[in-house]
Amino acid sequence: MPTDMLSEERTASRTTLALAVHATDSITARGVEQYFRAFEDIEVQEPGREMDAEVLLVIAGEVTDEVIDRMGWVAQRSRVGGMRIVLVASDIDDWKLVRAFDHGLVCFMMRSTATLAEVRDTVLASRAGRTELPGSIIRSLIDRMQSAQQGVFAPCGPDSAPDAFSPREIDVLRLLADGWDTVEVACRLNYSERTIKSVITHMMSRLGLRNRSHAIAHAIRSGVL
Repeated sequence: MPTDMLSEERTASRTTLALAVHATDSITARGVEQYFRAFEDIEVQEPGREMDAEVLLVIAGEVTDEVIDRMGWVAQRSRVGGMRIVLVASDIDDWKLVRAFDHGLVCFMMRSTATLAEVRDTVLASRAGRTELPGSIIRSLIDRMQSAQQGVFAPCGPDSAPDAFSPREIDVLRLLADGWDTVEVACRLNYSERTIKSVITHMMSRLGLRNRSHAIAHAIRSGVL
């Protein structure tokens, strides 16, 4: 079973969510940590214990290579498995977004419009497996894929071919890319939630994908979204 699904089962019984905060400036980091410490259902990890977090919240202006590298460094050392990353930033280019997916990104929020309350809701929703990406971000990636002839966004290898995904998997991925959770996807496709989770689990296991956002990125690079 993929790490993403195992992590959901492990964290379902926890009463508090272990959260680590990384911001590109210390004032923002302290303010956000103080905000989240006021909630009993969230346990903010102390500096140096980021690897014990279920969710890593990253707040930045410009998403630089250093920001992406920090995500990867924490994710690679995660002690919980399947760490989810929520990124709040001014913008992000396509290449860095794909790299962030590979490190465990599940949600991206625009810093100019996101409130702390909305960030908290997104952090909690990410624990349940919800993927949230602005439509403009998805559209940009799709447009890049459709116009690219070669390079990083071009399909590569047998598992990147469009026929690596079944029609039902593509339907599920399209709805996940729109931000729907598994319950909502099941309702829209007229399946049970168990069936949707089974589709996702089988797809991630077959293609070696780490989480749902990684699956979305893989599908975009394969040209099926």
